[in-house]
Amino acid sequence: MNAAATVHLILDLTGTFAFGLNGALTAVRAARVDIVGVVTLGMITALGGGIIRDMLLDDLPPATFRDWRYLVTAAAGALIAFALGRHLHRLAGLITVLDTVGLSVFAVSGANKALEFDIGVGQAVILGTITAVGGGTLRDVLIGQIPTVLRTGFYAVPALVGPP
Repeated sequence: MNAAATVHLILDLTGTFAFGLNGALTAVRAARVDIVGVVTLGMITALGGGIIRDMLLDDLPPATFRDWRYLVTAAAGALIAFALGRHLHRLAGLITVLDTVGLSVFAVSGANKALEFDIGVGQAVILGTITAVGGGTLRDVLIGQIPTVLRTGFYAVPALVGPP
């Protein structure tokens, strides 16, 4: 693996961890669910956008299921949120920074993957945005909230302007 691919993988896994952590924290705060619910919602948040993207690109099975590190990283973030959720409010700033990194990385990597499939630039931007916000949208729907991307305009805007 070359240096650029290693950096990309590290950023991708960092984003996956942050989304798993943040998704699980949202589940802990907003819904009364047990550990299975928290981990499920954390993993859906971390992995859902990429799965949707890969399905739309007909890249099956989705990348998440071809590399075990994504599943483990998402689950680890969710389990940490479940175990330490009450204490993680002290790290809210760091979690927000990691979430922003995840949003950015997923927007760019999603758009790049779409371009590898000879998709047009406009369509690549849309797929990058779906990669970045898809999992959080699924989580919000599952816990009965209006998705963040529909309530907070500044959540999706960086994902839209970040790719190519």
